[in-house]
Amino acid sequence: ALNQFDEAAKEFLEVFSFDPSGEFAFESLLSLANSLQNLGEFEQSCLTLEELRSRFPEKLEENSDLIFQVENKMQCER
Repeated sequence: ALNQFDEAAKEFLEVFSFDPSGEFAFESLLSLANSLQNLGEFEQSCLTLEELRSRFPEKLEENSDLIFQVENKMQCER
């Protein structure tokens, strides 16, 4: 299972890097944070969520439940 999260993280990062303001950028960063969390990379996952917040403030409210699910598992400091 860890290999799948590792591969998923690589794919989500690639999608985001290809078009950081594109249609799938927000979802890619959120999924990257989730994959990193599942790999035990909590600090990187929290940093990814902070990047998500700074790049997409307009999407935070409508996606707050999804963000909270990832963030709550790690207890990221804000």
